[in-house]
Amino acid sequence: MRKYYSQNYIYSSIPFIFFVCSVFLYSVSLSQDSIYLEGGQQNTSGLFLLLFGWIGLLIGYYAWIANPLLLVSWLSFLFNSYSIGSMASIGSVVFMFSFLMINTMPSIETSIKYQITGYGPGYWLWVASAVCSVAANLIALGSWWRCIGLMKRDIK
Repeated sequence: MRKYYSQNYIYSSIPFIFFVCSVFLYSVSLSQDSIYLEGGQQNTSGLFLLLFGWIGLLIGYYAWIANPLLLVSWLSFLFNSYSIGSMASIGSVVFMFSFLMINTMPSIETSIKYQITGYGPGYWLWVASAVCSVAANLIALGSWWRCIGLMKRDIK
């Protein structure tokens, strides 16, 4: 009986560690440069992109949708809805990687589009936060099914 309890504890604590890492990495990503633009113009922080990235939806830049999806995955994890959290976090990763296909970034002040020359640590921390959310939800979903299986064996 003691071994069953310790395994259950391990299965429940590992997803939570990934969840905390996800939130931490996201928070740190907001303070870092996310993209580098040609000529050193407007190296943008993650917080700037979070606050104004929704404007990109109007012109066909859909990567910002990853932010609400990541929030949905976190809330789903907290409310033990791991299947919804898994789908939302995987969708978040897909939208985050879709940002790599964008070659130019429009300026908010002018109509000039700047060439993207690189991706900073803020972008990669943003992606890492979503990957940690995927891990948290999938491990929790797997451990939930494992607990159901263990309970069925105990009943027989």
